[in-house]
Amino acid sequence: MDEETPGARKIARYAERWIKAAATNDPAAKSRWLVLAGATGVGKTHALRKAYQFLRNHSGDLWPRPYAMPPGVVCYTWSRIVGLGPMSWDDIEVEAQRARMVLIDDMGSETDRFRTGEPVERLRTLLDVCASKWLLVTTNVPKAKFLDVFDARVASRLERAVVLDLVGVPDYRPRLIKDTE
Repeated sequence: MDEETPGARKIARYAERWIKAAATNDPAAKSRWLVLAGATGVGKTHALRKAYQFLRNHSGDLWPRPYAMPPGVVCYTWSRIVGLGPMSWDDIEVEAQRARMVLIDDMGSETDRFRTGEPVERLRTLLDVCASKWLLVTTNVPKAKFLDVFDARVASRLERAVVLDLVGVPDYRPRLIKDTE
């Protein structure tokens, strides 16, 4: 991650703190939940994927003491799982229940595609499953709009999270394209 781009250093710092706290099962952590909220292209998904890679690749090194065994880490892209059929969704719930760490990318991306209310219920249920777990979430929804975009029950659950709100941070990808030309 190019930490010279605006916001990237802050994202990296928050993600690293979350990884360290989750890896050591730090009881003194302010919250087990971290939400990276901001516009497209600021590096949220990149940070989430790097966190997932790190936790998966180093599980044997990280958990000899804080956990009795290496905890399960699962990672979902919300837009890919929200529309699953009932049996597949049940599998997601069971998988999340077994994991100690859950990472959800792009939460809230389905708001324009589904009007049945089922995505809200699924998100609320998944957040309930993660109540005592380490949870890292990315979303394009700024914290100030949580209540406008998410159901009040979902927004109230997100109150327990530390939220890094990246309002005003520009998309770094146009810069990357210029740098490669």
